[in-house]
Amino acid sequence: MTETDESADARTIIEAVIREAQESAVVVGRFLQSVDSSIGRCLSHDILLKLDAWTRIYRWERAGVFSHLDAGLPGAAEVLADVEREFRGEPAVYPVQELGRRVLVFAMQRMSWRLNATHLEAEIIDTTAPEELLDALARLLWANRHLSLDQS
Repeated sequence: MTETDESADARTIIEAVIREAQESAVVVGRFLQSVDSSIGRCLSHDILLKLDAWTRIYRWERAGVFSHLDAGLPGAAEVLADVEREFRGEPAVYPVQELGRRVLVFAMQRMSWRLNATHLEAEIIDTTAPEELLDALARLLWANRHLSLDQS
């Protein structure tokens, strides 16, 4: 049975998402090792998943992107403080399923995703004004109108 282009694309995307999750687990693991090499053995799944959300938000902020705050997401420091609260047995301010969903939705809405041979690449599109994006697109199209295939 030969694989169709569509199923090959689906398989490639699934494999890329799996690799992305593996890379994320490595980032969380390295963070935990930098704090205490034994701490990861006693953390709940919820705390580990929240640390994943924290690493994503932290990387956005390190890249100078803070539009997640305007979208109602917490900052990296707030998420890490919530992890510390949960670790002490206190109730979470940001329930992990809701936080994870909101981080994913933000990433899907505000990032441009590119699939290459080995992984997904994301480029943050940080614009709060869609008009600016449309204006930039219009300028790009106007500047390159001479490249049109229809020269009539």
